[in-house]
Amino acid sequence: MKRIFVQFVFKIIEIEKQFLKWYYDFRYGKYLNTKSVSSHTHITANETLHLDAQEKLAAKQTVEQAKSIFKENLKDPSKIFDYIKEHKTPVYLVPKANKALWFVGEEEGFITPKKGISALFLCLLINVFSKEKIPFTFKTPAMFVVRTYELSAYFLAYQLYHWMAYSRNLSGYDPKTVKNFKNIFNLENDALARRRLSIEEILSLREAIARDIEAIDMVKQLALEISGQKKASDKLKEQGDISI
Repeated sequence: MKRIFVQFVFKIIEIEKQFLKWYYDFRYGKYLNTKSVSSHTHITANETLHLDAQEKLAAKQTVEQAKSIFKENLKDPSKIFDYIKEHKTPVYLVPKANKALWFVGEEEGFITPKKGISALFLCLLINVFSKEKIPFTFKTPAMFVVRTYELSAYFLAYQLYHWMAYSRNLSGYDPKTVKNFKNIFNLENDALARRRLSIEEILSLREAIARDIEAIDMVKQLALEISGQKKASDKLKEQGDISI
């Protein structure tokens, strides 16, 4: 199941890359060697979008901290939710959240703040299905909505990174960008919708994808590190020594 999840996310990245390369070629060729109005990005002549040095450093530090928290709670990943709650982010248990959240355009896990009718419907969903209640409002805070605390460890690691990146004010999590990111498959097949995107929206979308790639790369690193540790531990138990 974990491998299927990772493979699925990799497929999403490949589609995202293809779409953004096409769109970049279509709209941004004339902007080569010019600065973007975004404080986080600029376009270079080699057709590569770079986050600035400060953003890269913050992302790297966030990855390392998220990995550390995950490893500390590897034997009981559910304790990660205690850490999240301690940092003032509410966690709501909603039975069949993976299906129920579809009605408000969300998925199980970390949910960025919502406004308007979507926020009101999210409050309604939580108040109907969760033991913990939330005030009815047109503006909800960042939160986690999950079926259970016993989630797939690597899925939780992926969500943990996004929560930490958002909490550290890394780019790619503003409401408009989040909406575009969720609709990226529709954008790929809708030429009119693509033409309506502004330069700033495209650049912000690239930053959202950067965050997602960082989360997935972190999950891959954790899987390899933990797998390597387990093999070494098994070998030590069997042979009493490990050749390095």
